[in-house]
Amino acid sequence: MDSILEIAISNAVTATLLAVVVFAAQRFIRRPALVHCLWLLVLLKLVTPPLIPIRVPTTTIQGFLDGRLGFLMHQPLSNTVAILLAIWGLGTVVFVLVVSRRVIRFQKFLQFGTPANPELQSEVARLSRQIGLSDPPMVWLVPGPVSPMLWSFAGRTRILFPTELLAQLDAGATTSLLLHELAHLKRRDHWVRYLELLVTGLYWWHPVVWWSRRELHIAEEECCDARVVSQMPSGQKSYVDALLVTIDFMSRRRLAMAPVASGIGSANSLRRRMALIMRGSVPSGLTKRCRLAVLATAVGVLPFWPSWTHSEPRLPRQNAVLIARAAGTLVAIEDTGFAARDGLSFTEYEPNEIHAYLSAINNNTPPGEITARAIPQIQSHVVVNFPGRIRLSTSR
Repeated sequence: MDSILEIAISNAVTATLLAVVVFAAQRFIRRPALVHCLWLLVLLKLVTPPLIPIRVPTTTIQGFLDGRLGFLMHQPLSNTVAILLAIWGLGTVVFVLVVSRRVIRFQKFLQFGTPANPELQSEVARLSRQIGLSDPPMVWLVPGPVSPMLWSFAGRTRILFPTELLAQLDAGATTSLLLHELAHLKRRDHWVRYLELLVTGLYWWHPVVWWSRRELHIAEEECCDARVVSQMPSGQKSYVDALLVTIDFMSRRRLAMAPVASGIGSANSLRRRMALIMRGSVPSGLTKRCRLAVLATAVGVLPFWPSWTHSEPRLPRQNAVLIARAAGTLVAIEDTGFAARDGLSFTEYEPNEIHAYLSAINNNTPPGEITARAIPQIQSHVVVNFPGRIRLSTSR
């Protein structure tokens, strides 16, 4: 459990630093697809298993972490940590229940939907071929003030389009919104929704998760806007009008979008999006150089994880001993500096056990006898640091 906690906190700290870098860099990046990939790496970092550990002494990051994180990582699950983990797990359970409830409710809402007419289905098939999709999705018309969206859950991917909104749009506006949802499908954004759910369920308490999701959605919508403009070079005004009508339509009594759906985005970022659409110069994809940059960033960030070690001053031999016990007899005495260097896993004992052991040492009682009496659960090694801590360690 200690190692799981260490990995989680280490990933959270690294993802935070990466998010700050991405946020600063995106101001100088003109390609929303590249920004989207970088924010995606932030989320992926949170769930990437540790592959290549990097030992980082806490003294090198003392200004940031006050030199405490490495020491915390090698402590047992104290009552405080156990409580925090219980809250963490409870929050994850609540998140899963809330998401499940929303998905189930939305699935029930879809029972009122009906397949679109053949003309609209044919238009979607034509647009799908135009942007390179071999398997066009079905279009379902649904009641209520919902956003046009791409829905992919427990079955075939579908485009959901509100019936009332369809009646308010002309052919060009409808085509632009359908292209927007097909762009989501072409980019596989519905797969990103599942990654978001996984990361948010595990790190619901981490503000960087919610921040990254917000920035990810903004970049995602700008990518789809750029794809629509590239497919409709003379349809920018029609597309902007369609977005305005849609936002006005949803503002009346908007139904919450299901967690695994991809829509047209929020109204908060609409002003910037409209400016980019009318400008018509935003690239919709990634160049080869951008792909290499994303790959290099992923290789350089995802597999590595900092493992903090508590960099205490090396104690003199008379003040630090490593006592290895086998069958109740003393086997070896070594400097504890070797234990820290070799990456042993430590568990700290209660103060009364420390006092009993130190008292016994001062009275020249044989160490083997004291370890058996004062710390009966000992298995392999005990580290005693004067004036301070006694730790049980097991070699990895």
